[in-house]
Amino acid sequence: MALESAALEEKDSLLKEVHHRVKNNLQLINSLLNLQASRIADPAVAELFAESRNRIRSMALVHENLYRAGSYARITMADHVQTLCAHLQRAYASLASGIAVKVDVEDIALDLDRAVSLGLIVNELVSNALKHAYPPPATGSIDVSLRRAASGRFVLVVADDGIGLPEGWQTGDTLGLQLVRDLSDQLKGRLEIVSMPGSRFEISFDTGAAAW
Repeated sequence: MALESAALEEKDSLLKEVHHRVKNNLQLINSLLNLQASRIADPAVAELFAESRNRIRSMALVHENLYRAGSYARITMADHVQTLCAHLQRAYASLASGIAVKVDVEDIALDLDRAVSLGLIVNELVSNALKHAYPPPATGSIDVSLRRAASGRFVLVVADDGIGLPEGWQTGDTLGLQLVRDLSDQLKGRLEIVSMPGSRFEISFDTGAAAW
């Protein structure tokens, strides 16, 4: 028993170190992108770097939460989504100072892969709403929820009361929307999008064996 306990402690220690190093490496990449962006004069190109930094931040946050919690199998999504949305509000404060982001996430924990995919989806949808849904000086709210449906599936909803998606969005090929579709496929989920008034994205997916 003593040997088994020692082996388990060693495994936990190694897992903790792995997540710590992954988080630090992702933060280093983020810093390098930030340094590169500071040398770019074109605002459109600088914005692409900012979007990449937010995506990397979303992934690093998963490993940071695992490291802090000391649990390496599941991520508590309520804290994760709340922290992610708070970061995005700070990142886009100059563009959307009058926009509230409301988070309502049930007591749900997901495995590492699903937590990363879900975090990236939330990052894309909330970022897009903060940047494009509310032309200044408009005010409004973005609602983010994750819950268990009566069907037993998990349902993520990101909705806003802004101006809605641009005309032709159904056939558009923006990177953000394509990424949301690809990540929904990774979750083996079903994506539904409704526009005007505002916009509403709903992704439902099976709980899977590693979620509770």
